[in-house]
Amino acid sequence: MGLKLRDEFPLCKKYIYFDCAAQGAMPLTTIKTIQEYEMDLVALYKAETPWKDSLKKWEEKRSNSKKLFAEIIGCQSEEVAFVSNATNGLNTIFGMIPIKRGQNVVTTDMEFPMCNALVNSQRRKGAEPRFIKSKDGIVTLEQFEKTVDDKTAVVMVDHPTWFNGYTYDLKALSELAHNHGAKLVIDVTQGVGSINWEAKKWGVDFAATSTYKWLMGGPYSQSAGFMYANKEYFDDYLPPVVSASAYELTPNKQSKNSVYFTYNVKSKKGINRFEVYNRSEIAYVAVENSMKLILSHGKKEVERQVKDVDNAIVNGALEAGYVLGTPEDESQRMYVSLKVPEPEKIPGKLYEHGVIASYRVGGLRISPHFYNTVDEAEKFISILKKVAPIN
Repeated sequence: MGLKLRDEFPLCKKYIYFDCAAQGAMPLTTIKTIQEYEMDLVALYKAETPWKDSLKKWEEKRSNSKKLFAEIIGCQSEEVAFVSNATNGLNTIFGMIPIKRGQNVVTTDMEFPMCNALVNSQRRKGAEPRFIKSKDGIVTLEQFEKTVDDKTAVVMVDHPTWFNGYTYDLKALSELAHNHGAKLVIDVTQGVGSINWEAKKWGVDFAATSTYKWLMGGPYSQSAGFMYANKEYFDDYLPPVVSASAYELTPNKQSKNSVYFTYNVKSKKGINRFEVYNRSEIAYVAVENSMKLILSHGKKEVERQVKDVDNAIVNGALEAGYVLGTPEDESQRMYVSLKVPEPEKIPGKLYEHGVIASYRVGGLRISPHFYNTVDEAEKFISILKKVAPIN
């Protein structure tokens, strides 16, 4: 039995849409919100509405998106910054953490390529990147315990991992990192919006996301992002980049010998000092509406619905003889990877039967959201057996 959604998802009327890990479907109210915003913007520049304060309501929605994201990820709103995307947020985080020569940064071979590249780039600072090797799509806590030491500056993972939905025990991972004086950094793009996140309770130090997947904030080309940073680090860390939004400017009397320094420049306090300003208002307006929908159903209920659909897929796939690329235990996954014959060809065949999923890293990635149902999962398995039969 699925959630009774108060919003319809037009995309899900035509397709069995199991590709949220690539891009989330949008509720009809978010689509209408985007249309209304664009109409107001067009009217403004056609001088059909007053210039002054004509877009104020949208700025209020944009500002409110920080509060809603804080509730979704389990932190305080003053710990959330606007960033252009997850990449920008994670680079900002690694720029503010004072990683030093002789230290190391720990991750695994399962993380998103950009994340692994970011960890590898810490060589520039004289730090050693350490990549834990996975086995059967899993990296255990014991493997981290053997790798993290007192010279570890950062432990970084995706949660879930991008190609098979594997989830870590973040509370245990944060305790391990903190016991060695390291910070825990998470790319949450693949799960925030579907997982009942509790960043503060779990001890996560930093996190970043884009808005176009599980937060259902609109297409990739018009997406934005959020960054979370535990407020205890605000006063100790310096902003890694110069940004107009990160500084307070107050008028200064010009020196008769200079026309350049007309302002006193002072770094802001709090999360804003790390914010690389992003005015993608339409993206934040869209995700603000979608996050309201998620929260209206409840974070626990949303996660439960996703896992119910996952379980139906896993059970049906195992019964049909397919091999999992994902742990069978639901506590260790948020979506599913299946080993199927010629997996790179299967998404195209599924599409012909009205199913949307993706090929990733040797498997078929099936990533439902709370708008999907167990009935869809069962229908998917029957279609899969036709297009990817086990010989």
